[in-house]
Amino acid sequence: MKTIILLSFLMPITGFFAGVGITNKQASRAVTWETDTIYKDNAPYALLLRKGRSTMKEYSIRTLTNSEIAYAKYDANGQDAGGHEYYRFTFLGSGAFGHFPLTPKMDKRLSEAVVENELVADGAINPAGERRFLLIYPNRPVLQNKDNCDKPQSH
Repeated sequence: MKTIILLSFLMPITGFFAGVGITNKQASRAVTWETDTIYKDNAPYALLLRKGRSTMKEYSIRTLTNSEIAYAKYDANGQDAGGHEYYRFTFLGSGAFGHFPLTPKMDKRLSEAVVENELVADGAINPAGERRFLLIYPNRPVLQNKDNCDKPQSH
């Protein structure tokens, strides 16, 4: 009897977590990056072009008409106090920039950030998306030189 009650209690919980797993898989499939194109829900959304062959590549974010709206370049001059490294993400129209954390799968993570923040709208930079991106990934003026951790760097 106790076993039946326990199983009937666990079934809805198991079903709930199974449903969450399906939702997360669907969400992760919503953004893909293949051959320089970012896809949102299987439709082309923007371009993410890699420059350079080194480990720390540069990235160009472009509209589907190949108009560059932003770029990301590894910030070799610094890291934060916790040792985290960043890419400097610069918007070309406004000149505003923020710092995007270095991650093992930069292509995938940058693609996701472009879509999540809706950086492209109507074939151009989306100003609301740019503001949202900069709120999440602000300029980090406290970046420090790796050789002299006490000396802040200016950008």
